[in-house]
Amino acid sequence: MVFYSLHVFDRSGRCLFDREWNGPKRDNGSGEHSRLVFGMLHSLGEMAGKLAPPGRAPDGHLSIRTDKYALHTFEALSGYRFALLADDASNINAQAVLFHVYAQLWVECVVKSPVQNPTAGARVGSPLFEQQLDKYVGELLKT
Repeated sequence: MVFYSLHVFDRSGRCLFDREWNGPKRDNGSGEHSRLVFGMLHSLGEMAGKLAPPGRAPDGHLSIRTDKYALHTFEALSGYRFALLADDASNINAQAVLFHVYAQLWVECVVKSPVQNPTAGARVGSPLFEQQLDKYVGELLKT
């Protein structure tokens, strides 16, 4: 199993955090890759909502698979959107992984932190969140 990247967006589409684990850095700080990911998430979310059967409420999860990778997303009720790009052969429960990243890492290390203000729209620079995220991803890759 290979994780390529994780992106965290606010409800306005601003990228608050991104991390790439495998491969070269794509946009060298320009943010273009993150904007493309969010644009795709927004468009696919709108399309999925319109194609959903009547009476089926969205649960915040969306997964898209290609022959080379899978994109898993989770949108929390707070409006934060998490996007995980992984290889297509991953046998992970992406919903559980993204919910853990949100509830146990993001909320605990960023939202509850007195020095972080993710609602301001600025990029989050939490060393504790990054450390805990890398540790969690490392544990997942060992299994």
